[in-house]
Amino acid sequence: MQSFEYQYNSDSAALRIIRQDLKALLQQAGFEKDELDSVIVAVNEACMNIVQHADNGHYDGCIDMRIMIDAARVSFEIEDNAEYVNLDSLTFTKKDKLSPGGLGLFFINEIMDDVVYSHKQASQGNRLLMTKVLNKHNEI
Repeated sequence: MQSFEYQYNSDSAALRIIRQDLKALLQQAGFEKDELDSVIVAVNEACMNIVQHADNGHYDGCIDMRIMIDAARVSFEIEDNAEYVNLDSLTFTKKDKLSPGGLGLFFINEIMDDVVYSHKQASQGNRLLMTKVLNKHNEI
């Protein structure tokens, strides 16, 4: 298993950099385009939620990301140091009427095969662990 660690600023400008880094890494690992694109959507949504919602939109800390890849799956551990999110308030279902916002968690849960939201134990902050089982064996 290969492991990669990244740290990004929690601002909207970092989202483009995150997408570029993920695309380069996943292409190098041999991901097929459809698989690569959908995983990038899920990770982007997770990071966008930190940028937009952590500490009520006033979080100025970092987004820490660890990516673990093997031949069967890819996992993303994404953490912030913001105030704890009320895990009971997270909604994962599709809304009846489409409107801007509110579909990020739905997309994450539809795209990824396993999604676990938790609080960091040693310090303030939130953790999201997402895993995608791969359709084809990749090079890493």
